[in-house]
Amino acid sequence: MGRFIKAGRVVVMLQGRYAGKKAIVVKTFDDGSKARSFGHALVAGIDRAPLKVTRRMSKKKITKRTKVKPFVKYVNYNHIMPTRYNVPAEISPSTICTDQQMDTPDGRKEARKFAKSTSASGGARVKEPELKNMCTHTYERLLLFVSIPCSLETRQLLALFGPNSL
Repeated sequence: MGRFIKAGRVVVMLQGRYAGKKAIVVKTFDDGSKARSFGHALVAGIDRAPLKVTRRMSKKKITKRTKVKPFVKYVNYNHIMPTRYNVPAEISPSTICTDQQMDTPDGRKEARKFAKSTSASGGARVKEPELKNMCTHTYERLLLFVSIPCSLETRQLLALFGPNSL
């Protein structure tokens, strides 16, 4: 049987604190490693996605509702379910975090901060009326990719993840 869990695959977490959350596979370890003797993957995802924003909300409320809480962790293959979706080729999952960052607690915090800062710069994208009016199903899929560092504009994101493309 071929390998279908590769870097860039969108997965759903099945067990633990992040059960039900969507994540992206950053790197795979099919034969395991010294620390983990089982097949596992390094995944990055969104623990808390931004909430809906309306025009009459105050700036304070908007900043609070558009915050993203990302997570980065190693997961056993048994605890993730792959979906049919892959990250577009323009977005490289290897830029999210590295193995060296995951070795120390400070490195893991740094990887989370990097994902959080990139999603903060993408917070303006979420507030635009085009994204507000998108159907909820497509909007949820788009939120998965908010924390990935990229230089795509809103119109390009809509072209990639628009209602008819997913």
